[in-house]
Amino acid sequence: MTGLDYHTGFISCENGEVWFINSSASGVIKELAVNSTPIIYNHYGVIGCLSSDIALLKKWLYNNN
Repeated sequence: MTGLDYHTGFISCENGEVWFINSSASGVIKELAVNSTPIIYNHYGVIGCLSSDIALLKKWLYNNN
């Protein structure tokens, strides 16, 4: 999870690429972090681990009960 000046979102590392998942006026978007406008234009950022419980994260990501 990352917190920026005036925005927040999630960082996901998949197959050697870093993605930023966040919301915009058009809905939830997933974009390469290197091209992400919120990341590029913020001056302050904090990254932290949401959880180390892999089973919980998979349930949350894939909406499994």
